[in-house]
Amino acid sequence: MVTVIVILGIGAGWKKYQDSKPISYEVSLLLNVTRSGSQTTDAYRYDDFYRLQADERFADTVVRWLENPRIVTNIYNETGKISGGIGLDELSKAFVVKRLSSQAISVSFNSESAREAQDISESMTKTINNEIKSLNQYQKEDNWFKIVGDEPVIKEFKVSWNSILPIFVALGIFLGIWVVLVRHYLKKG
Repeated sequence: MVTVIVILGIGAGWKKYQDSKPISYEVSLLLNVTRSGSQTTDAYRYDDFYRLQADERFADTVVRWLENPRIVTNIYNETGKISGGIGLDELSKAFVVKRLSSQAISVSFNSESAREAQDISESMTKTINNEIKSLNQYQKEDNWFKIVGDEPVIKEFKVSWNSILPIFVALGIFLGIWVVLVRHYLKKG
């Protein structure tokens, strides 16, 4: 019982420490792959099957870009939040990126302020569209890719008592059982 109380005390101290830290924000951004123009043709277009397939492949490219330290650095530099002093491994994990469908990409990241989260989201869309323009620089294709970013969802990140209390109670019971077992072993031996 004492072990459970000690572990709950540690949990309460950790929660108090978390509450004293500056507020951080969780951000979720939806990016959509689309085309900047349309192609007029009289030919049957297979219900745009090949266009959708190309969009899917290009969405994969965008996902890989957002995992690349060079692109992440460009995004942060444009917001004025210089990424200097951050290792390459940390830069490549700055954003959690996954393709949701053939044209939709979900990007999640953490931010120190709501304004910074908004700036990073805008910079991300702009930086990726600049990369896309540089790919199309020599082809001058009218029907080229474009990224449209929705308004980001920005939420305060706080750990609630409801989520940590069961964890610390379970940890206290687990460690309490081990303390009893070790004491019992030492008394016999």
